[in-house]
Amino acid sequence: MSSLKDRGRQQSTSALQDELDMLQDENESLIEKLQLAEERCEEAEARAQQLEKQIANLGEGVTLEARLLSRKEAALQEREAALRAATQTHGGIPEQIASLRTEAEIARDEATSALDKLHEAECEIKSLQTVTQRMMLTEEEMEEVVLKRCWLARYWSLCVEHGIQAEIAGAKHEYWVIICSSSVEIVLAAGQRGQRGRNLQSNNDLEEREKVLQDFGARIWREKC
Repeated sequence: MSSLKDRGRQQSTSALQDELDMLQDENESLIEKLQLAEERCEEAEARAQQLEKQIANLGEGVTLEARLLSRKEAALQEREAALRAATQTHGGIPEQIASLRTEAEIARDEATSALDKLHEAECEIKSLQTVTQRMMLTEEEMEEVVLKRCWLARYWSLCVEHGIQAEIAGAKHEYWVIICSSSVEIVLAAGQRGQRGRNLQSNNDLEEREKVLQDFGARIWREKC
């Protein structure tokens, strides 16, 4: 009798150990997926910040180029006016007229170069803005991200509670809780929309059932006739 009890305890212990091993494997798999998701999220955020800085720097560069271009255009107009005045008065020295003409041509080339750079910068800004817009999430995608962040906060809280990955669980939980603290409204909105969707689906199912019953009743009535 005692041996049967011992054997039963051993089987129970073995079953529990197998279940613990299986849960540990699942936990390790989830942790790997979690770490991968965190890395992708951090990479996307870093890339977005980098693009924002590039756009800001290019915007400053375009503004500076525009100012320089405006000054060069003003200088070009002044030199051309001086050249016309010297030519009209016929009192200008040929060397001075030639010098003014050379300066005017140089200023014109510089203005053309500045325009080309300005156009290139504008094209690059538009390209970066397009990339940034592609990285911007829709409302549904943003809700999905927020819900995943909340899930991560909950997951790490369970890790803290049960002593799983204790060396990093506390910091991870604190990090995701801070991120999710401003997401309550989005989560509630997503829940309300999901409830509305379920209600709408229920109404559609009810209408479909009523239609089937009506068709079935009409078919029976025709058979009786």
